[in-house]
Amino acid sequence: MLRIRLQNDPNLKKLLEKIKSPRTLQRILSSIAIELKSSTRARFFFSVDPEGRPWIPSRSALKEGRRTLVKSGRLRDSVNTNVTTNKIEVGIPRATIYGKKFQLGIDGQEQREFLGLSDADIKIIMKIIERELRL
Repeated sequence: MLRIRLQNDPNLKKLLEKIKSPRTLQRILSSIAIELKSSTRARFFFSVDPEGRPWIPSRSALKEGRRTLVKSGRLRDSVNTNVTTNKIEVGIPRATIYGKKFQLGIDGQEQREFLGLSDADIKIIMKIIERELRL
């Protein structure tokens, strides 16, 4: 799975330190995973990277009158989450290896980043944690 890690945001770190119950942590991580999967898949609809910058349209998408990176929907639909006891992974399986080429802009492909956290994602994460901790 291609992974993007969240660096320790000081405000987020303070909130996370307040979580004492493993059950609460699992509830929080599961809620966050649902939101991140949704926001990542939405980038394919809006053709933007996590910062909201538009992707460079592909020639084939322009020619065929469709969105870039959404020919069959396989890549978009492969975005998934994995929640463990203390982390969330948002990514794509190795079977959709061409996604890595677009995410990183390698092998002659224009970079069209779709994995990563936006400012809106961070705000949603904070709200989920605050709601669960009733802050």
